[in-house]
Amino acid sequence: MATKEEKKSAIRKEIIDAASVYSQNLAGKTFLYVYGNEYFEVTFPVDHFLHLTGVETGLPAKEFYKNAKKGKLTNNQFYFTDRHPYANAKKKLPCLKRLTELTNEMVCILRDMRTVTIIYKLSVTNLEFTLGLTENVDANGEKVNNLYLPMSLRVEDSSVAKVMAEML
Repeated sequence: MATKEEKKSAIRKEIIDAASVYSQNLAGKTFLYVYGNEYFEVTFPVDHFLHLTGVETGLPAKEFYKNAKKGKLTNNQFYFTDRHPYANAKKKLPCLKRLTELTNEMVCILRDMRTVTIIYKLSVTNLEFTLGLTENVDANGEKVNNLYLPMSLRVEDSSVAKVMAEML
């Protein structure tokens, strides 16, 4: 059985691998989603990578991403909490490495996906994992532009099942 340190090292490697994929395929890019007669755009800022990993850190989000991208993230630079437990990070990180699937394959668009803490006006899913999106707003809650930002990566989430059930 793996030790706690070995498990954390494995998560560290997954974060670094995911940062490489994010950097090459998503960071700084904007994607257009068209469904029916509607559309929206999603952009992937580097400071939103941390939200998707499922870990906590004392580092600013951009520094966390930079360290991960350069392979310099250490085990001491992230940790787990009740809000962000090890089990969630272990589930999320393989999906985070596959996040580009939501930009270049057929997906479902969900409206009003509810979680315990937030209602995501829009989400994108391949039915294996779901990217919860938020409007791009400033610190005062004022809309900056019409772009959506990735805020949460949900894996096998009952929230998706609830939205799908409501659609039927």
